[in-house]
Amino acid sequence: MYKKISALFLSLVILIVGLSVPALAAEKTVASKTIGIVFDNSGSMYLDGKMDWCRATYATEIFASMMNDGDTMYVYPMHNIDVEGQTFTKENPLKISGPLDSRVVEEMFTPDAQGTPIETVDCAYNDLKGKDGEKWLIVLTDGDRFSENMQWLDEYEGDTANTKNELTKRLNEYRKDMNIIYLGVGEQAVLPDITSTDTNKFYVEKASDSNEILNKLSSLNGLIFGRDAMNVSGDNISTDLSLSKLIVVIQGENISDVEVVDENGSSAGTKLRDSVATYSTKGSGNWGGSPDTSLQSMMVTYTDVPAGEYRISYTGTATKTDVYYEPDVSLRASLKDEDGNIILGNSKLYAGDYDLGFGLVDNKTEELSKSDLLGDTNYKVTYIINGEEFETSTNEKIGFEKIPLKAGDSIDGKIAVDYLSGYHQEKRFDEIGWPVGGYVVETRIVDSSSMTQIISYENESYMLNDFEDNAGYFMEVEYDGEKITGDELAERVTPYISCDNENIEPQYVMTENGYDIRLLFVGDALDTELGEFNLITSFDYTNDDGQTGTSSEKKTPFNLGDSTFELETKIIMDKKSASDSELAKLDPVLIQVTKNGEPLTAEEAELITPEIDTEGIAHTNPVWNEDKEAFEFSLLSDDENEIGKHNISAKTNAYDDMGRLIESGDEEKFEINKFPWWFRWAIIGLILLLILIALAAWFFSKAFPKSVNRLDDTYLALGGKQITNNAKVSLDKGVLNIRNPKVPSYPTINCSARITVKKVDRRYKPSSKRRLEVIDVRPIGDVESVVINGAAYTKGTSGKYEKGNSKPTIIKDKAKIVINGTCTNNLGKKKVAVLSQRLRFR
Repeated sequence: MYKKISALFLSLVILIVGLSVPALAAEKTVASKTIGIVFDNSGSMYLDGKMDWCRATYATEIFASMMNDGDTMYVYPMHNIDVEGQTFTKENPLKISGPLDSRVVEEMFTPDAQGTPIETVDCAYNDLKGKDGEKWLIVLTDGDRFSENMQWLDEYEGDTANTKNELTKRLNEYRKDMNIIYLGVGEQAVLPDITSTDTNKFYVEKASDSNEILNKLSSLNGLIFGRDAMNVSGDNISTDLSLSKLIVVIQGENISDVEVVDENGSSAGTKLRDSVATYSTKGSGNWGGSPDTSLQSMMVTYTDVPAGEYRISYTGTATKTDVYYEPDVSLRASLKDEDGNIILGNSKLYAGDYDLGFGLVDNKTEELSKSDLLGDTNYKVTYIINGEEFETSTNEKIGFEKIPLKAGDSIDGKIAVDYLSGYHQEKRFDEIGWPVGGYVVETRIVDSSSMTQIISYENESYMLNDFEDNAGYFMEVEYDGEKITGDELAERVTPYISCDNENIEPQYVMTENGYDIRLLFVGDALDTELGEFNLITSFDYTNDDGQTGTSSEKKTPFNLGDSTFELETKIIMDKKSASDSELAKLDPVLIQVTKNGEPLTAEEAELITPEIDTEGIAHTNPVWNEDKEAFEFSLLSDDENEIGKHNISAKTNAYDDMGRLIESGDEEKFEINKFPWWFRWAIIGLILLLILIALAAWFFSKAFPKSVNRLDDTYLALGGKQITNNAKVSLDKGVLNIRNPKVPSYPTINCSARITVKKVDRRYKPSSKRRLEVIDVRPIGDVESVVINGAAYTKGTSGKYEKGNSKPTIIKDKAKIVINGTCTNNLGKKKVAVLSQRLRFR
């Protein structure tokens, strides 16, 4: 049993240590503690191979392990102890600062174990009295007789009256200043009577043996530190609440590698720390002492653990598993309106009945929790309406209070809860999401943006003739997503219904669910404008607070057309002229009538009688030809028909559904000729033939190029010296002229030629491709020869310039002409003159 109790102690320490970590959602009142343990290391704890000393040492280590960060423990030995080379006495106790120093207890060694001096209790009290924090004096002893000043308080063994009186006297006085725990070990241990009525806690108990001591220590740790244990099934942990701390303690042999994992093998949360407690091997110098090697345990602590199913894994042999926890919860209080909507943050309140709901929410899921892991809950809620306080309380996990509010009311408050073993949270409403100063119930303003119209209809387009029969609409209205019907529709809604066509007026009737609307003509339907128009609707809505809002306008478009039609009449004639004798041979004249672009049906044709006018030409009456989908009549030969042009016209009419007359007509020219038609065409054909012949004669005649110019710069050399001036080239009336440029230093230069040419190519050939044939060459000046495309013309006996063969000389585009001669300069000296020029035909 003591193994299980030790494990319990060790796990509880981690819970307490966890509570010292700042910023936890659950608040638990944990004052810093100063703990003084009167450590009985008298000889009776060691003699005859007893293990009580080892178990007391282990218990002291557990006490030390369970301290918060910031707590301090002092061990006041009845006889000197040595720890790691230092000696501690009741006047100079061993100081343990926090749980991380707890294992130093295993090193306590008593060199000389003797009696049971009561002065150790006095010394511990006096020393603790001057310390800070919540004070706990713990006396752990197996003594039946205490000594004072080296003398037994009771003279005979078995007589414990003086010891009991002295302990009673002292501890009743000491309880005024601190909490007292007195645990007597063994049947012989004497117990004081603590009767003080001071509010400090006390605990007096006897344990018959050391195992029972460890069992009693379970209650002691709950008294001092407060622990919340979780029921577990084997190695399985099930929690329906998120936890800020989860502590697992396993007692047994060779326990190590303790882990808590979920079904996927992932860690339950963030591991904060793990620690080990074990037996001491240090006894006493004069009595020895046997260690209890079964005293071993391991603790592991996790933070930030979600609700779920977990498994404890470890190595070694476990004899006891204990699990402790801290819930991860926060206080919450909220208002819920009549529709079940929760008022959050800066939401607005309006008149009505509200439920004030409160409870503890799981910080991970943000949901109110009814988990049994919260233990017993006790809520106290103070809500303030218009400065007046009201209180309600409940021990239910979740509480509700119905509160009626009217416009102008203000509501604020605070809430407190106690749960589990000393957990306490207290919050003002503005600390849990309410506005600072609470809520003020406002006058409900009608939100126009929440006003909606639903317009139902069957048609989007109408015709004038059946408009009033078909133009029907149904108007439904909504506010804030809810349809307004019945009495609310009659009492709170005012509709506005109109049309943007001046000759159309909506009329409506209210029904259970909305408004039946009909569109009617104000005046004559024929006075109504046609086209795209809108049914325009809106409405006013008045709420419980007498506030009225107006919806935005809704425009429902429709198209208004006319059921009338268009007639189109067209005269179709095979020929537009004929001689009187030919009239009887002509095909009948067709009067084609279409209605909206479609041919008439036989039924429609019966309602139409064409009126025709031929300006005196004899004719038959028009009749309907169903095959040709047209009316037809024939022109007749008659001696009274006048030669010349006539207008032949046809008119048709019909009535539409509105009784309007629809008219249409067409006109064609017709000429009665003196001669038959073929005679006129024969004359026209002859004239066209003559024109074609003339055009062909012109097109196939020969022609000169349109122009002849220089292709490039003129090459002119006088006396072997090149001159840069250019010659003048032209073609005029069959003469190709090439004239040398003027040279001031040769005033008499005359190295030119006139070449008479004739046409070679037809006019259809491009001008640049036409050629010239040389007929005659006449140089100007003292010219010896004229070379045309390699053919040299020189002066013959007759005085004319001729070439040596009779082959025609042809000049074409890019042809080269060279004139060779002589000239005289201004000094009277003759010089050789050469002019070379290439031609460009355009």
